[in-house]
Amino acid sequence: MESNWTIQTSKYGIPLIKAKTQLDAVEALGYATAKDRLIQMEFFRRFVTGSLAQLYGISALKSDMEMIKFDFAACADKVVDRLCNEDIDRLNAYCTGVNRYIETEALPMEFDVLKYRPPAWTPQSCVLVSIYTHYILNYQNLQDEIMMTTLRKQFDEQLYYFYTPDTDRYTNILIHGNHGNRNTNGFPFHQIKELYQKAHDIKQSRKAEITTLMEQPCRIELVFEGHKSYAAFRKQYILGEMQADFDINNKKIRTAFHIDHKASSRLNSIDETTEEIHIEGFLPEYLKSLFSDNANLFDIKVVLDVKINTSQGMGHLTLVRSKYIRHKPYESPQGSNCMIVNGRLSKSGFPMIANDPHLPLTFPNLFYMVSLEFDAHYVQGFMIPGTPLIVSGNTKNVCWGITSTASDFMDLIFVEESAASSYRQTEKTIKVKSVQSADFEETVQFTTGEYGPLLERKLEGKHVCIKWTASDPGAYDFYFANMETASSTQEAVEIAQKAGCVPVNLLVGDTQNNIAWTIAGYIPKRVGFYGDTAQYWEEGKIFWDGYMKPDEKPVIVNPQENILVSANDRIFGQEYPYRIGHDFANGWRTNRITELLSSKDEIDEETMWSIQRDNCCEPYHIYYKLIHSVQGALSNEDKNKLDSLFSLLEDWNKYADKDNHAMLVVHSFRDKLIHNTILPLYYVVGDTSPFFTYHWYKIDEVVMSLWYDASFYSNEAAAFYGFADRQRLLISLLYEVKTELSILSELTKKNIEDMTWGDLNQANPSLHALGFSGYSIFRQLNKKEKLPKEPLNGCTMAVNAVFINVGPLFRCVINLQNPTSMMLNHLGGNYGSLLTDNQFNHTNLAWTSGEKVMFKKHTE
Repeated sequence: MESNWTIQTSKYGIPLIKAKTQLDAVEALGYATAKDRLIQMEFFRRFVTGSLAQLYGISALKSDMEMIKFDFAACADKVVDRLCNEDIDRLNAYCTGVNRYIETEALPMEFDVLKYRPPAWTPQSCVLVSIYTHYILNYQNLQDEIMMTTLRKQFDEQLYYFYTPDTDRYTNILIHGNHGNRNTNGFPFHQIKELYQKAHDIKQSRKAEITTLMEQPCRIELVFEGHKSYAAFRKQYILGEMQADFDINNKKIRTAFHIDHKASSRLNSIDETTEEIHIEGFLPEYLKSLFSDNANLFDIKVVLDVKINTSQGMGHLTLVRSKYIRHKPYESPQGSNCMIVNGRLSKSGFPMIANDPHLPLTFPNLFYMVSLEFDAHYVQGFMIPGTPLIVSGNTKNVCWGITSTASDFMDLIFVEESAASSYRQTEKTIKVKSVQSADFEETVQFTTGEYGPLLERKLEGKHVCIKWTASDPGAYDFYFANMETASSTQEAVEIAQKAGCVPVNLLVGDTQNNIAWTIAGYIPKRVGFYGDTAQYWEEGKIFWDGYMKPDEKPVIVNPQENILVSANDRIFGQEYPYRIGHDFANGWRTNRITELLSSKDEIDEETMWSIQRDNCCEPYHIYYKLIHSVQGALSNEDKNKLDSLFSLLEDWNKYADKDNHAMLVVHSFRDKLIHNTILPLYYVVGDTSPFFTYHWYKIDEVVMSLWYDASFYSNEAAAFYGFADRQRLLISLLYEVKTELSILSELTKKNIEDMTWGDLNQANPSLHALGFSGYSIFRQLNKKEKLPKEPLNGCTMAVNAVFINVGPLFRCVINLQNPTSMMLNHLGGNYGSLLTDNQFNHTNLAWTSGEKVMFKKHTE
């Protein structure tokens, strides 16, 4: 088949595409990405349409049920109908390349194992991949807003803002004012004291109730919202959250638990005639902690044998020790780093940019590296396979990089009962593949209202509708592709501000030494509310007034410092007229990057590269100081038992290097202190909202305010935890640290004194497209450890924000003096098949060690 393009591939798997026109280059790009990432692309479009279970089985059913209610397949059709001719031509060219590969080449072995051949790639498929980017960057907002709504009902404004801060001591407000949206008048001493007292009373009451359930059989009855039915049982079983009334001596005790989905494969054998099913699950955090001073290391297993036709049966609770060290959501670093300097600071005299997006570590990598040459243009950079947009890269004249805006583009809307009853009821069928037995179908019912689908469960006793920009066909286009031919910073900024893509921060520079920051994507204009909690919308008072116009978006051009840095921190003050977000990242990374760049007389690529890998974690030093604050209160017995911890602390230097000993202790202590800080919230809120989960990226600011800045933590707080004074409480946390490190010692077969940060902080990427699969061949691949599990530098608070399964999917440094080269490393490279690609190991090793790979077009 003749082509107007050619593809050469470097030793690192990076394609160099040469084509006559831009559309020819896009067609070749479709072919190249299909060749390397077709299984991943298929995963993306199936994920957002709720059709993964058809390929991957029962373990994907929960995900399908979450996504199918948004009906993104219909949304994609509407997007394509609205696109301009230029966008349609671009998407058709990309699809031609993808389909040429599907039709003419042998497909990756994964498709043979799955016994599946993918249908043709269409413009709608490209839109679905764009929708997937909204999911990975925005969907956490759903749980955040549920959490904030629950907290706001329980707390007054001052206490609510205290536990959900949107600024911190490291944040630099760059534009539009100097204050966040949630200013408080001092430390809420009395409210916190009352919170602890209430939590203490609830704890004592619940502990007396739950303890009676331990290790003894009792009658149980499952609790469903609204009504009892076989369908309700199946739905809550799949979603993984149930409540049960345990009956002991004619006294009913209500207990919530999370279903263990490892046992969910039996679901296809359950129907309305089933006499009994065995269910296993675990108590939520606040209930689990009643049984152990160190709840991180223990679970409470719920074991039930239930008769489906009556939703009744027998059950009991069992205390089990976890086989691993548990990690909480607040430990995952958020977002990305991007920094740019102009030629006044760079050694070359040209702008330089460095970008490293932090997301879950997966194989295949979310991003794909490519270089294109067409007409008189050259472009290189990273894209997400399935859609022809280079999201971070450069041309001969312009360079750009992105970070997550850490913003909120989803709102929850309370719906009156009368209105909800008139909403459209929809029923869809999900096909589920079974490896062990016959395939089956799952019927899903959901309700769609004026603004979007309703949540499966009521929130605070009310129906709730989800309004999300990802569901709006008018929020999408492919205008961002014009970055490939942009000739200046001004042009690039205008393109970004007009583009209908997932909202991101964009840093850009050009060969004329202009640099700028702005926001790309469609951002809703909220009127009458902040968007942090669920609201009743009132016409003319509370609503979305469309989206920001391009000239309404914030922009910074050529700052006096000649530096721009974005690391997902808050850059909007309360003076800015639109509320864009709430839970921004801690400002330390931006603060640190700016400090390092400002301290250099001349900046070159090596400088930018070293900053990306900087492991300084200054915010952790407060935890180190708290540990040392109790040394004077240690008894001789304490000193003997905790001596190994203080021995590890001797090499503390504020750096999260993999060979550092002290970081193990400081990190574990932080973990325990955070857990104990938020535990009162779980008792007070969890008593009425049993599946409540607290997640806040600035949790360290809350901890610092409580434990380091204020004098509140004294005997009152200690009493809540069962200790006579504050010092004994902190000492008890050190004993918990010792217990945790003892478990790690068993796992690593090292003495505690010999363990380092790298023994805990090791790369643990998951199988992205195949992670749901129950096929033994994929499990065997994990056993063979083809995925890297090397010790890692970095931590949640470092610029090098790496922690176990989250980190920079790529690092790159671009110097516009040499626009056809790039300094980079890329987890797994472009390789996409564990079954057939054998050359990705060296790219993984380069990534884990921080070794740079030099890409140069002229050597390909």
